[in-house]
Amino acid sequence: MIYVVRAVEERKPFVEEILKQIPEAIVYYDEFRDPMKSYLHVCKDIVAGQPAVLLEDDIILTSNFKEKAETVISQFPELLINFFSLSKKHIKPHFKKGREYCMNQCEYFPKGFSLRVVKSYEHWPLKEKEPNAYDFLVGYAWGNNRDYLVWCPSLVQHREVKSIINPRRSSKRQSITFME
Repeated sequence: MIYVVRAVEERKPFVEEILKQIPEAIVYYDEFRDPMKSYLHVCKDIVAGQPAVLLEDDIILTSNFKEKAETVISQFPELLINFFSLSKKHIKPHFKKGREYCMNQCEYFPKGFSLRVVKSYEHWPLKEKEPNAYDFLVGYAWGNNRDYLVWCPSLVQHREVKSIINPRRSSKRQSITFME
């Protein structure tokens, strides 16, 4: 299994914090300045079908992140797992349908899934309407009615920073279940 951090140069200090816990992580700096193009590049050319944990640069990791994440993954190696949740009603692990997939702060892709994401993009009905919504693309690729796992407590916290993709988004998108 590999770890991949998707990042922009402006957030290099955040990436350095992530690398303290995951020094072997592959860091991909968005050379295209295009979130969807970069996401698809990472899925196709870096992850390339391997089981992988994908992380965004604007997160804070829980203590012993790798140990916690790998324990969960060992129990559910064939499932898509989201390690970040904004839910205010769920405080324990729970299943949701692919059509509800949201937030890519930290996700586990089982073997082969990254290539399915790339292939699904060709026929994704929201390609024009939501050009940067790669979280919606992940849910579509997984299957609208297929269950994926949302792990709570969240193993990462979304930093309270302005979105690079859409600066109008609220910076108040933190998980209530995150424990350092």
